[in-house]
Amino acid sequence: MKMKILKFIALMLILAISFSSCTKKVELGGDVPYKPCPCEEEKSSLESYQGEAYLFKDSIPEQMVYQIRTELSKTTDRVCWIVYDSKTNSSNLTVGYDRNLSSIGEICNFPDFVEEWNIPPNGCKVYFEGMSYESCTPKGGVAVINYFDFILTSLKRK
Repeated sequence: MKMKILKFIALMLILAISFSSCTKKVELGGDVPYKPCPCEEEKSSLESYQGEAYLFKDSIPEQMVYQIRTELSKTTDRVCWIVYDSKTNSSNLTVGYDRNLSSIGEICNFPDFVEEWNIPPNGCKVYFEGMSYESCTPKGGVAVINYFDFILTSLKRK
């Protein structure tokens, strides 16, 4: 009888350990609360965006700049990255097409839940969806770069 109890306890321990080692992948993020961009009513919508992007907090490390440039040089697809500035609580979506930087958008409704994410210094991959609008805020800069305002509808950490 004692041996059966010990076997039962051993079996329960093995099952408990095996179930605790199974980790369910948790998706962080989700729908982003709506907040209008300045002058959104007066400006036309430009393009719907969705896809993967690199997400960085405060700045892009030099080695990641090199990696992004390398990725841009190898593809004709769009490469996107988001930089969230925690000091000013502002963020930008940058889009590179066809080996060049082509568009920079100010995100009008960057979600608060991202502050809870532990974003590593080299950034992390995210999936995003949203809509770009013609920017109504004058921005100086390079003539070949398109400036726009952006409203996120979804942001998920991969």
